[in-house]
Amino acid sequence: MAYAVLEKTLDYFLHPKNSWLYGHDVQRAMTAFSGSPDPLPVHGLDFFIDWFAFDFQFRPDKNLLRYAGESNPMQFGDDELAALREIAENNRYDFFEAISFGKKIPTELKSVRDGNSYVLSTENRIRKVRVGEVVVCRIGRVGDAWHLMMDQGVGMYRPGARDRRHMRKDFPVFNSQVVWREIVSANAVLLDAEAMPDGEMLVSGFAPGNSHQEDDDCPICRAMRKAKAEKRKLTHQELTDAFAEANKEKDKKSKN
Repeated sequence: MAYAVLEKTLDYFLHPKNSWLYGHDVQRAMTAFSGSPDPLPVHGLDFFIDWFAFDFQFRPDKNLLRYAGESNPMQFGDDELAALREIAENNRYDFFEAISFGKKIPTELKSVRDGNSYVLSTENRIRKVRVGEVVVCRIGRVGDAWHLMMDQGVGMYRPGARDRRHMRKDFPVFNSQVVWREIVSANAVLLDAEAMPDGEMLVSGFAPGNSHQEDDDCPICRAMRKAKAEKRKLTHQELTDAFAEANKEKDKKSKN
């Protein structure tokens, strides 16, 4: 339920039919996120969506999820609303080291920055990782279980002492905007890394990426590929349209 509630909430605020209510807020958030009025680059999509939900000041002293949990414009039932409120108050975005991972064992993540460990619910799976790999993601708690909320495809395999120290000490504020600006856009500055031939991944550093794989045929991926092929950035309208279409397709699949 945890990720589904987050997805439904984002769909409501990003849906084109509600742009007359929240379009200005979305545009304001995109400008604040990138520091520019220009359209958001395609590889910034996942980072922006996470920041928009959890870190952007949607209303004075409220992020989007707290505002949604208090006002409930999505008209959630009691269970979904309770889950949304709990996620809003109990979530963490961090450098996490994979302590355990496998088909028949729980996924355990350990914060590189303070050593706290979290066992993910068996209901959801992080992308395939190796034990010892450090990933950047967001987790949220509902009840007694932690759930994967956002996995942005950024990782480093078995970082050394220097890189771990950099993760612990050099990010007094750490959120997806910081990751986008200082790690992804800065071309994996955490480690002296070498770009692979496709120009996307880096051999030994934090690798720019996103959770929507390039071979995925979801509407968001199609919009991203189209913008990339045309050598331009994804517009706000394309983002909201693609997000709405992706949720329609998921609804259809869930009913089949």
